Parts: sequence; C-alpha cells; structure tokens
Amino acid sequence: MISTRKVQTEDGTLFLDMKCGNLMQQRITRIQTEQANEIARLIRQYITIDQRLRGTAPPEVNTVMLMIVQYR
Repeated sequence: MISTRKVQTEDGTLFLDMKCGNLMQQRITRIQTEQANEIARLIRQYITIDQRLRGTAPPEVNTVMLMIVQYR
C-alpha cells in the first residue's frame, strides 16, 4: 500500500482510492464505502508505523504508535 485518497461525489457518495504497488508499477483500486474516512486513517497509521520501523519516517511520527507495535 502506497497511499489512500478519499473521494466524495456531489451526491455525498464516499469512495476510497487505494494506491498499491511500488515506484515502477502501481495500481489504484476504488471502493465505495461509508467508512472511507476510518479506513483511510487506519491505513495511514499502518503506513506510518511501517515507515518508522524501517527508519524512513520523519522524526515527528507519534512514538506511542511505535510502542504499541513493539508491545504486540
């Protein structure tokens, strides 16, 4: 998972675009869901934690999330 993007149409329908792959090959999957905001937030947290564990995240990332992952 590379990134997510929430899309809302004029009639209020929510979609979640998920970009998967790597720098050379990417695919976008769009799903329609009322929980687009929550799913995007969870994925963003996962990406941040993964980057932090790999040492590629900026230093201002919340260290509490890192502690939770290490506790598991």
